[in-house]
Amino acid sequence: RTSEFVMKIALLDPKPPHGEAYLAAKQVRSIHHQVRKRLLKEQNSGEVPINQEDNAVTLLAFSYNVLVGTELLRGKPLTIQEQEQFLHLWRWIGFCLGVQLDVCANVATAKASLESII
Repeated sequence: RTSEFVMKIALLDPKPPHGEAYLAAKQVRSIHHQVRKRLLKEQNSGEVPINQEDNAVTLLAFSYNVLVGTELLRGKPLTIQEQEQFLHLWRWIGFCLGVQLDVCANVATAKASLESII
């Protein structure tokens, strides 16, 4: 399911409110909401499952980590423009998913955010 979501996001029309990529992101957000509600009922720890930090780490895994991996596979760095365009896509995905932390503002912020969370 995750790979299907990533392909939809990368390849389909993102325009809200009816673009397929936008609708796919909203569907994932809805699934997260349902899982969060269920987990909150089942646990009494006071912690919020699938919280903003969880979402931010996942967003960074799909954005910054993929940039680093792509550069390693290519054997050379991506241009700044390519990096920023890729992060822009994931900022938009984060917005659609309700991620309130701007961890993908730019490459340096993404790297620092991931390092500080982990």
